[in-house]
Amino acid sequence: MGRNEGFMLESIIKINQAVNGFIWGVPAMICIIGVGLLLSVRTRFIQVRKFGAAMKNTIGKIFDKTQTKDGSMSPFQAVCTALAGTVGTGNIAGVAGAIALGGPGAIFWMWCSAFLGMCTKFSEVTLAIHFREKNANGEYVGGPMYYIKNGLSKKWHFLAVLYALFGVLTVFGTGNATQVNTIVSSIHSALHNLHIIDGTVDERANLIFGLFIAAFVAMVLLGGIQRIGQVSEKFNLPVSTLRYYDKEGLLPNIERSSGIRKFSDRDLETLNVIECLKKSGLEIKDIRQFIQWCAEGDGTYSKRLELFIKQKENVEKEMKRLEKTRAMLQFKCWYYEQAIKDGNEDNLKKMLPDKLPPEIQKIYDFAHE
Repeated sequence: MGRNEGFMLESIIKINQAVNGFIWGVPAMICIIGVGLLLSVRTRFIQVRKFGAAMKNTIGKIFDKTQTKDGSMSPFQAVCTALAGTVGTGNIAGVAGAIALGGPGAIFWMWCSAFLGMCTKFSEVTLAIHFREKNANGEYVGGPMYYIKNGLSKKWHFLAVLYALFGVLTVFGTGNATQVNTIVSSIHSALHNLHIIDGTVDERANLIFGLFIAAFVAMVLLGGIQRIGQVSEKFNLPVSTLRYYDKEGLLPNIERSSGIRKFSDRDLETLNVIECLKKSGLEIKDIRQFIQWCAEGDGTYSKRLELFIKQKENVEKEMKRLEKTRAMLQFKCWYYEQAIKDGNEDNLKKMLPDKLPPEIQKIYDFAHE
């Protein structure tokens, strides 16, 4: 390396060290601690006040089958997704590095930043939900670039573009490249220490690990949530309910590709029938029996017809009961409107039970059948 090249490299290193020393000094402390403290005060320390509610609606609803209605995720799934985008090499390797460089005292400052960071994360998620948009496919999209674009004036829109650009660059730098390398290296070290692999297959094993991780991530990003989420939104059903139907055998013909559910027109029609039967009061075990009859073929037509006739009668009875309830409500509305006009109920009580105006009398009689 020549003298000029060496001088240039040394200059770049010095400039980089100076910039890092400045950014990760007082400015970083102001951004991490200061912003977190400001948001905590403005929200009256919501991370403390609503901690119980957060646990109740996340950890407490792991096995809850009736959750979201907008076709996206359950509260617990949303938290897991948020954690997946937050906890990474910085939180794992970074903590070890901080303790090694700063000593045990670094743990105290990590606690402080974590406590205040809870409110910062809450604010980020709240803004992302408030300013999110629907794309051409009807899917929700959001994040910092969207709440910068939709929450600030046009003169700040360049920040949204910069955030998106730097985010893409980060994904290929400290994001995917670093994290995949860390995961593969950790798996390789563990297997090597257990004498499962040896040095002669190191490169091949690393390639297999990398491909497996890529395939697993692709399954999550390209399938499951998106496909099942679209069906969930169309039927106004929680994603967990669709998975429950599948688990209970109510969707026997659903196709899967690499673990991803693909709903055909036939599956959508089956869902329509399932929801119809469920709303008519039929239990899941009886709906499962109907699905079984469908699978058995032509010989079960009479059983299926009998089932639908019975449910139709049940719905008609319920409709009649609701009509009587509606009639009583309608009568009481008229009754108190007249009481307000008259200033008392004396005249109304004299009309009861058979001297009411003709139209009102019909409503009253029907409600009291």
